[in-house]
Amino acid sequence: AGKVANLAIRNTAFDGNIYGLTSKAADTVSASNQNGLTSVSITNSTFSGNTTKGAYFEKLDNAVISNNTFTNNGSVATGAGLEVNLKYGAYSNITISRNMLTNNGAAIDTGSAITVKAHNEAPNYNTTPASLTNVMVTNNEISTAPVAIAVGYNVDRLTTRIDSNKIVATTGIVSYKASSGSVTQVHSNSIQATEYVLVNEDTLPNSLNATCNWFGSTDPVFIASRNIGNIRFIPFLLDGTDTDPATSGFQPNTTCVVVPVTLSSFIGFWEGKNAKLKWVTQTESNNRGFEVQRSLDGRDYITIGMVQGYGNSNSVRTYNFEDVQAGSIPGYLHYRLKQIDYDGRFTFSNIVLLKNENHGIFTIYPNPVKGTMFVKLADPSSAAKKYQLFNSVGRMIRTGLVTGDVFSIDAKSLPSGTYLLKLMDTSGKMLALGKALVN
Repeated sequence: AGKVANLAIRNTAFDGNIYGLTSKAADTVSASNQNGLTSVSITNSTFSGNTTKGAYFEKLDNAVISNNTFTNNGSVATGAGLEVNLKYGAYSNITISRNMLTNNGAAIDTGSAITVKAHNEAPNYNTTPASLTNVMVTNNEISTAPVAIAVGYNVDRLTTRIDSNKIVATTGIVSYKASSGSVTQVHSNSIQATEYVLVNEDTLPNSLNATCNWFGSTDPVFIASRNIGNIRFIPFLLDGTDTDPATSGFQPNTTCVVVPVTLSSFIGFWEGKNAKLKWVTQTESNNRGFEVQRSLDGRDYITIGMVQGYGNSNSVRTYNFEDVQAGSIPGYLHYRLKQIDYDGRFTFSNIVLLKNENHGIFTIYPNPVKGTMFVKLADPSSAAKKYQLFNSVGRMIRTGLVTGDVFSIDAKSLPSGTYLLKLMDTSGKMLALGKALVN
């Protein structure tokens, strides 16, 4: 028990032991059992062939562990190359940087190259819980491990960064049993995993923020299939090129590919007098939602509704929208989605085309028109009070009032061609649009 302060270990070999280097907490908690090692620097040393852990700490504070080599450590269950497993007290400021870790914990599925955790769980540690803030795991190179980096229990995720590491492992990074609602930050890493890239056992939505990493692929659906839990991974890096291979860790090209929404389908169909629209997303990032837009000519679209998105999601999401006015509009209806991010950026979907032949609110006759165009409303109590007639280039050439359930428009002087008739209510809101052919 007690403290050891201002300890510098460098150019030392810790090889062939049960634990290469260790600092353990006593079984009982006392004031003297806090921060056993503080202000510690461990550099340029080797940890090799240690059967349980290469380096293991239950009391560690204000420590820098850098430029070391960990090889073939942890051949027993829960073995590890480097494990910070804190107990009984408040700890802070641990940096693990520029280390080479090869074949650590590899003999057992539960082993890891680097583990950082601070115990606060019942029944053994909740009375005097441990906590850890300000953790940096950066620029390490890790290969051949069941889990490359694991962060668990009462490590403050808000002040923990896992950045610029180069990882080749069965599973890349695992976060579990976080005690707060903060988000684990994982950025600018190269993570190539044979099983899972990221595992987040915490239930808070998107509590693992893993944007701008290289995952060995640019297919968001494939990447999502290699992740477990609530993880935000979009945008991600376009490639795994290390721009400075001579520097430890991973120095990426900073360009991230932004794929706000992966839309796998968008379809439409009639259900009674209403047009039903359905679309499915595979992934979403920063997605505020979808404006549903309709056009009668395929050129000019109006927004007829808004459907809220899920924000960030790696799961399949299904959306539905019902256009209850569609049945009153004869002819072709064009639909599209305008997907909008929280930052205001947007993209358009493909166009869905539906033809309505059965539910018009008015009829033009004769059609083709000769001389006089007659218009008959299907419902004498219709709200249609005004009309406008447009030629084929969109110029309005006639306007007037709807004088009854049957009214006429003089077409004697109109050139032959296709015309659009628009009916409106007293406020000018369009109620219906129909086509007429004038001979």
